[in-house]
Amino acid sequence: MDREKLIKYADLLIHTGVALQKGQPLIINGNTENYEFLQLLAERAYVNGASDVEIMYTDDVVSRLKYEYADVREFEEVPAYKVEPMIRCAQRGGAIIHVRSSDPDNLSGIDSAKIKAFTKANAETQAPWRKVQHETGMRSTIAAVPGKKWAEKVFPDAEDPIEAMWDAIFYCSYADKEDPVAYWKEHTDAIVARCEKLTAMELTELHFTSSNGTDLVIGLADDCVWGGGGSVNNGGPFYTPNIPTQESFTCPHKFKVNGTVVATKPLSYGGGLIDNFSITFKDGAAVSWKAEKGEDILSAVIENDEGSKYLGEVALVNFTSPINMTGRLFYNTLYDENAVCHLALGNGYPFTVPGENKEEKGLNKSKLHVDFMFGAEDTLCIGTKKDGTKVVLMEKGNIVL
Repeated sequence: MDREKLIKYADLLIHTGVALQKGQPLIINGNTENYEFLQLLAERAYVNGASDVEIMYTDDVVSRLKYEYADVREFEEVPAYKVEPMIRCAQRGGAIIHVRSSDPDNLSGIDSAKIKAFTKANAETQAPWRKVQHETGMRSTIAAVPGKKWAEKVFPDAEDPIEAMWDAIFYCSYADKEDPVAYWKEHTDAIVARCEKLTAMELTELHFTSSNGTDLVIGLADDCVWGGGGSVNNGGPFYTPNIPTQESFTCPHKFKVNGTVVATKPLSYGGGLIDNFSITFKDGAAVSWKAEKGEDILSAVIENDEGSKYLGEVALVNFTSPINMTGRLFYNTLYDENAVCHLALGNGYPFTVPGENKEEKGLNKSKLHVDFMFGAEDTLCIGTKKDGTKVVLMEKGNIVL
């Protein structure tokens, strides 16, 4: 891949992703397979003023080996040192870039008890780090680079899957534009304007239907606001937590979700894959679910803690998004959730429920936040306002505001 293209992408993650400021430390989290890009990203961070850059490596092969050979007891605790560098960085006013590239089938065939144990233990270990991140306003972004097995799964017909994956990533993240940072400013401004319009509607309920069987009524948290495009933490600069991003999202009321939702894309989670699945909710809680593949992983998510069976997010995304228009399943939540509408099991975003008594207003709390996709070509969404007025928000899979 051309170095200049990679530099433009790296600079996009630095400037638009975390809005890195001069003198800030930075942590980069990524897979050993992509060490060359991670090194380039570190170089560009220093060039752009970072005071210190640390790379935290993961390794799919080693992870798989542990699941194959280690006893289940080894998955019942995740050491605190795994998150200590991120906590230190946050306390120093730093930022973090997560670079994803994992093989979605990495844990295929692994004992589900090990996956469930790790899911629970990892959520507990991550909790203190998430708390510090929230308190300090640490900016973080998630982006992707090609991994060999991931690229081969998404582009099995390509002569060079890695090259094809890079082209798709550049296209979906607008890194192929002449000035990606400037283009992203226009893009996020448009999403923010749409969110402001949705908030002004004072919606209390969303009703989603599609021909695949989705018929779901989502009551919204009291006085909720809509977010998307990016964020401002503790008075800092505007940044973009996900690259790419297409969503406008808000907070469901914990106890006011009823009906069935049918997923339209596979969910890659914890190194395993959940495919062709549906979930039925009653009074907010998931009461039944099924999956053609990965039902044990789905169960581990839903049964992780008291809050993981409730919803924490509902997001509107156009069916004609650039990601969906590639015609590819990416088997990666970052990309697939920004392809079509999605929901999230678990924790809600506190900022979407302003003021005090957030939980009384309907905010769900959990150690997990797991997105899954349900938007279809014929998705219809009808919103209800405080005064009872009905308004069509989406039809034929696209937002019509």
